[in-house]
Amino acid sequence: MRSSLSGPQDSELAEHRLDSGWEYLVISVAPHDSLPKARARLLEHAELGQWELQRTVIFYGGRRKYWMRRRAIEVVATR
Repeated sequence: MRSSLSGPQDSELAEHRLDSGWEYLVISVAPHDSLPKARARLLEHAELGQWELQRTVIFYGGRRKYWMRRRAIEVVATR
């Protein structure tokens, strides 16, 4: 899945679910994207999707990668 914030080839979203009870969302931000835009996107995920920031990495060249996580909720059918 890709984000439409700065174009389909620049920023990426990837959602992973591990057996540890957490869901992880990885957001990659291109070097030419502004920090306020990236911050707004992180804030949107945190407020609307109940994600919390776990890790931030800034790569040589300016590319940034953010790992967000939230508790995985398992839905059980009630019949």
